[in-house]
Amino acid sequence: MITITNPILAPLDLLDATVVQAMLRVERSTVYSMAGDGRLPAIKAGRQWRFPAADLHRWLHDQGLGQGTPTASLQRAQPQVTDT
Repeated sequence: MITITNPILAPLDLLDATVVQAMLRVERSTVYSMAGDGRLPAIKAGRQWRFPAADLHRWLHDQGLGQGTPTASLQRAQPQVTDT
């Protein structure tokens, strides 16, 4: 975990993709994909993704991932693709 401090702003705890991968129990490529298309709260700094811990915990709670199997709830949160 990385903590950024700024005298004007409150400290911001940032998680890396490996930590988020473990939290969600998904492949790291899924974490990057979800960050890239806006499904996960994330910040891209150069070529690296960072995930604000407070925003990610709030997202997990909103998705109902605090209960049951995380990957099952995560699949429900993904957009459905249909052929027309």
